[in-house]
Amino acid sequence: MAYYLPTQFQDQTPQPFDAEVAIEEWPAHIIYARPFNGNTTEELILQEINQLAVHLDSPEWFLQDTFIVAGYNSPAAPNPHNEIWIIHSP
Repeated sequence: MAYYLPTQFQDQTPQPFDAEVAIEEWPAHIIYARPFNGNTTEELILQEINQLAVHLDSPEWFLQDTFIVAGYNSPAAPNPHNEIWIIHSP
C-alpha cells in the first residue's frame, strides 16, 4: 500500500514512527491509466488491466509484470472511483 505525499509536505517529509513504514521517492514515469468505478475485487482488477492492455495495442509499450491500483475514495464509499496504472516501458 502506498500514499502520495502532497507537494506542500514534500520538502519536510514527516518521518514514520513505525520501522515497517518506509518513505520512497519515485522518479517521474509515464503512466497509462484506465479509470473505473466499483469495489476493487481481484476479478475486476484483472479485467481492467486486460482492457487497458488491449487499448495500448503493443506489449512493448509497457512493463508486463507491474501495475498499480489507485483508489481515490474510502473502500466503504458507494461506487468508489479507481484507476489501473500501467507503467510505460523505457
